[in-house]
Amino acid sequence: RLVKVQLDRPSFPVDLGFCSGPRMISSRRLNAGLVLFLALVGTHLSCTCAQEDVIGCGGFVRLSGDVAADEKPDLSPIRVKLYTLGGVFKSETECAPNGYYYLPIYEKGKYKIQLEGPPGWMFDSPEKDVSTEDDGPCMQGKDIDFSVVGFALAGQVRTENSDSGPAGVYLKLQSKSGSTFSTETTEGGVFTFKDAPHGTYKLTAHHQRYKFRRNSIDV
Repeated sequence: RLVKVQLDRPSFPVDLGFCSGPRMISSRRLNAGLVLFLALVGTHLSCTCAQEDVIGCGGFVRLSGDVAADEKPDLSPIRVKLYTLGGVFKSETECAPNGYYYLPIYEKGKYKIQLEGPPGWMFDSPEKDVSTEDDGPCMQGKDIDFSVVGFALAGQVRTENSDSGPAGVYLKLQSKSGSTFSTETTEGGVFTFKDAPHGTYKLTAHHQRYKFRRNSIDV
């Protein structure tokens, strides 16, 4: 029997030029002109800054205590996406290796942050609603955190020359540190290990009646 495993981030210099000649420029006119110039510059800067204000939402994707592992996974494959509550896609980013992410948002409103991880990665909640209004967590600088609560390892034990397999095959998943997890195949030879910590394992298959071409593989 064949065992197949599939693993289902102003201060501005002002240059004033003066023409030499007999005509004098009064200090009062000069001061008034300078004040007017600076006032116009200040007004322009205020408008520009207001147009470019960025409201950001960020936080961390962390490993929950139940899935703490000897080998810390790189969390950068996790994509973080931003949608309106109506489902319109706005932007996306990726996590840093330590799980930090940041999404720039340019308009106040209510949004949905959604995680998309590699196959088999499970989260406490794959999406959360957030608000960028004045009383929302993003405006208050609060982190929007998520947790990885487990990793699913799925696969199939197949009968030779077939796309299906037997139910009831005992499977054991053993880590290098000695931790073990077990399950049995269901109809069609399908199996799933849930909540296994990230790491490297040996997968072994056993059944009293069936013989296997290879009964163990490293995953």
